[in-house]
Amino acid sequence: MLSFKPDSRFFAFVNRLVDVFVLNLLWLAFSLPLVTIGAATAAAHAVTLKMVDEEEGYVARGFIRAFRENFRKATVLWLLEAAALYALWIDWQIAVKSPDPPLFALIAGILIAAVTLVVSLYAYPLLARYENSLAGTVRNALRIAFRFPGRTVALLALLGFEVALFSWNVPMLVIGVLVGPLIAIYTVSGAAKGIFRKLEEEGGAGAGGPEAGGA
Repeated sequence: MLSFKPDSRFFAFVNRLVDVFVLNLLWLAFSLPLVTIGAATAAAHAVTLKMVDEEEGYVARGFIRAFRENFRKATVLWLLEAAALYALWIDWQIAVKSPDPPLFALIAGILIAAVTLVVSLYAYPLLARYENSLAGTVRNALRIAFRFPGRTVALLALLGFEVALFSWNVPMLVIGVLVGPLIAIYTVSGAAKGIFRKLEEEGGAGAGGPEAGGA
């Protein structure tokens, strides 16, 4: 039987659903200039990493504080990702329009896509949780991907399923706009938090974040 007491599981579920909805709106609003997508994503990870541990707090206040703290590094990271995506687009155009696309272009495209994907996956939660240089954050993101290939592939598969689910039909697409981005960010935060805990327990995390290669 459902319980509507403030300490009931149902009440906690509704609260979490509201938090996710509010956080998704904040992410969308702060991403609108496009150049700020990176800072908004890092801020959303800062809040969802706490959600994973059931830490209570003010969603909007925590988001805005993390947005300001991570703005510079996260914006540079996003601009680098945008440049990589543009390079991939050029590579794709060469492959499509050329009757005999050069092998080096195909290999370069695959490498750029793989590096961009795994860096995007772990760099934002790393920025949100640890103090480190941008170069150190990128290195740690790559180290984590190589250290935990099984978890990384499983995470990518789960994210792919979420994208497919929210693209299934128009009603699901509407739901996807309302909460989809934050569900994906929450999914990444949950996976990343488990990896961070493991590395911290092994002594591989310090002020600079998890040194996955040496743990």
